[in-house]
Amino acid sequence: MLRIKTSALFIILCLATTICFAEGLEFGGVYQYNSGGSTTFDSSGMAGTSNKLTVHPFSMGGVNAGYNLKYASLFMEFLFGATTIDMGNVTLNPNVFIANIGLDIYPIATPLKPVFMASISSLNYASSLVSTDGVNETDDMFCLGAGFRWDLPNHFFIKGLYKVSWHTIADTDGSIFMQGPSITAGYLIKFKRNYF
Repeated sequence: MLRIKTSALFIILCLATTICFAEGLEFGGVYQYNSGGSTTFDSSGMAGTSNKLTVHPFSMGGVNAGYNLKYASLFMEFLFGATTIDMGNVTLNPNVFIANIGLDIYPIATPLKPVFMASISSLNYASSLVSTDGVNETDDMFCLGAGFRWDLPNHFFIKGLYKVSWHTIADTDGSIFMQGPSITAGYLIKFKRNYF
C-alpha cells in the first residue's frame, strides 16, 4: 500500500513539475506511413500452410497533443488506419489503432531544430473498432525516431520524423520491425507566466 501511495505521489510531482516548466500546449494532426514487416509462427496444426506472417505496408492518420518544454516535448498520439495481414494461407484485413506516449528531445532551441524521439505504444489490430468479434490483437510497441521541427510564425509548427518501431504479435517467433516517415502539423498555445 505504501509503495502505491509513493508511486502515485511521484507521478503527481512529475506532472506538476512538467506543467510548471512547460512553454505551452501543443495540438496537431499526424500522418504516418508504416513499411510493414514479417515474422514466423507455429503452423504445425495447419496442414499445408506456410508459417510466415506478413503485415503489409499501411498509412495512418490521427491527432497529437502534448506539453512543450522548450528543449523537449511530452506528447500523446492517437492514430487510425487499416492493413492487410497474410498468415500462412489466410488473409486478414484488420483496422489498426495506435495509442502512443513519448518524448521529443531538441538539442537546440532554434526555430528549425533537430528532433530525437522515443515512445511506447499500445497497438491494436481489430476487425471492428466497436466489437471484439473476429481479429482482436493488442501488443506493446516501441519506437525510436529522428528528424526536424520547424517553428513557424504565429505559433504554428511542422515536425517531420523517420521512425523505426517493433512489436511482437502473440504466438509468433519474433518481433515485427516497421519503419517509415511521419509528419505532424500543429499549433502551440503558449502560456503567459507571471514569475515573482
